[in-house]
Parts: sequence; C-alpha cells; structure tokens
Amino acid sequence: MIESFSFPVLSAIVFIPIVAAVIILFMDGKQRDLIRGVAISTTVTLLVLSALVYFGYNAEVSALTTAQDEIAADGGEASASEMFNRGLAFEEQYDWVPDLGISYHVGVDGLSAPMVLLTGMVAVAGVLISWRVEDRIREFMAFFLLLVAGVYGVFVAIDLFQLFFFYELAIFPMYLLIAGWGWVKLREYAAMKLTLYILIGSVVALVGAIAMVLQASHFFTANPDLLPQGMQAFSFDIKQLMLAGELGAFDMPFLGDITFAHFWFPFIFIGFAVLAGIFPFHNWSPDGHVAA
Repeated sequence: MIESFSFPVLSAIVFIPIVAAVIILFMDGKQRDLIRGVAISTTVTLLVLSALVYFGYNAEVSALTTAQDEIAADGGEASASEMFNRGLAFEEQYDWVPDLGISYHVGVDGLSAPMVLLTGMVAVAGVLISWRVEDRIREFMAFFLLLVAGVYGVFVAIDLFQLFFFYELAIFPMYLLIAGWGWVKLREYAAMKLTLYILIGSVVALVGAIAMVLQASHFFTANPDLLPQGMQAFSFDIKQLMLAGELGAFDMPFLGDITFAHFWFPFIFIGFAVLAGIFPFHNWSPDGHVAA
C-alpha cells in the first residue's frame, strides 16, 4: 500500500457522492428541501476537498521529492514504488484483483489536479442550476451525484482498468438524467445515441488498452531486470505502462515493418476521440448536449 498523505482525500471525493446518492435514494421523495440540502452539502464538501487537492498539490509533491532526495543524499535508496510514482500527489494504492494486475490506485498530477477542482465547481453549479427541479427530485439528485463520482474517479485513476470502470459508471446516470429530465422532444433519442456511441468508443479503446497491457507484460517478462521491484509484469497500472513505452516496449515489430504502437494507436485514439467528442467523432455530442 502506498500513502503519501495521511487523509485519503481522493478516496473521499470519489466515495462521498456515492454514499450521499444512496442516502438520498432512501429518503422520502416528498422531502424536496431536505434532498436539495443533502445534495448541496455534499457538493460543497467535495469542492472544499477538491480545492485542498488543487492548492496542496505543489506542496505535497515538493515534500515527497525532498524526502526522496534526502534519502539519496544520505546514501540510501528510496523504494522502487516511491521513485516510480514520483510526481504524483495524494496517492493511494490497494490490491483489488491482483491476479489480473488490477489495483485501486489513485493520485493526481499537474494535469488532473486542476480537473479535480473544476469538477468540484461544476458539481456545485449543477445542483444550484437544478434547484427548481420538482419532478422526481430524489432520483435526479441521486443520479447526479453518481455521475459526479464517476467523473472524479476518471480524473484520479492511475489504474487503466479503474479508469474504464469509473467511465462506465458515469454513463449509467448520464443516460438516466438525459432520458428522464432532458428536453422532451429529443431526450430519449439523444440519451440512447449518446450511450451507444460512448459504449462503442469504450470497447474500441479497451481493446487497444488490453493490447498495451499484454505487450507490456510480455516485455517485462522477457526483461525482468527492467521491472521496478515489487511490481508484477502483468499490470493495468498507467505509470507502469508509461515506463514500458519509455523503454521501447511498444516500438517492437508487430506485423512486418509495422510496430506495435503504429498498429494499436488507432484503437486508442479513435476510442478516446469518441469518448471526448473530438471531430470527426463527435456525432453524438450535439444531440446529447441539446437534450441535456
């Protein structure tokens, strides 16, 4: 287990909205004001924690780096896992399905820390802008908080399987919110279209991701001396996949003169381009946003 911060703040921002959503689902649907109160209290709490992550990122990374440098200066050696995850802050890692190389691994870097803060801001704004929703307010707020949890999970995931897990978690409430409370003339069509496109994009990206994991596993199995101590060859850990790429694992021939990276890159790119709504894979986006 890796812990760079005494309080598991990233786990808190992922699981607090899930717990709040479950609580809301068990509340009386007629207690609209209380439901709104729970929702806004939850999102404000998330915003505070998100701000802690964002504004504490530099200090956290600096402290971790200084500690590792001091160990090196004293002639010691920081653990492989510590050096391997250098640059990550508020990190946590626990075994999830170790036999499949899957772990619960969260952390933030200089790119994801701002996204965590923006998610907190959007979550509060989402509750406030939906304050006057009267129709099935209990279900609406519960699904919204589940969506928030999924988005947070994506931004803090350091395990590739975990990233896909939280992305798919976000699709379910997204579909229900658009289909149930979107623009009447378009909501059912738009919700189904959005869901199908995103699921197809997820499958395409997942195929490429699994290929990356298998190739990295093959590379580290053939070169065990390059594998950081304490890590297994078969792993969905994003940092380990990045290391494999830096060591040339994906530059090896795959089909004739075509390298592994050249063959599988279109799967990764097209899959995530669909998920992000990047031109020309954005066909689902206009209807989905209009209906929402």
